[in-house]
Amino acid sequence: MSDTWSWGKCEETIDRMFDALDWSALGKLYFRHSFSQNVLEHCVEVAHLCGLMAAELGEDIQIAKRAGLLHDIGKAMTHELEGPHAIVGANFLKQLGESPEIINAVASHHEEVPHENLFGV
Repeated sequence: MSDTWSWGKCEETIDRMFDALDWSALGKLYFRHSFSQNVLEHCVEVAHLCGLMAAELGEDIQIAKRAGLLHDIGKAMTHELEGPHAIVGANFLKQLGESPEIINAVASHHEEVPHENLFGV
């Protein structure tokens, strides 16, 4: 893990972005690694970058951060369910009643489905 990352900083970021979510799924990402990077750390970093890009483009910063944080949520359950993590994650978020914008952003971030908004690019 990088020297600048801490669970406390991550927790503060997540708390600011979310009201209700299956926290156990997000927490599982802490124990997952992809290409030697902690997946939760990666998701938090992507959330920050998405927020910065959204600000520059005049888009909704909170939606961009939420999409960035949740884009790899399917990696928390790909060992339990079959399919690409983007689709698994989108289906999981749909069951939780997440907004269609976020669902599409998660499902389309590897271009397995067409993106319907800027957040899925």
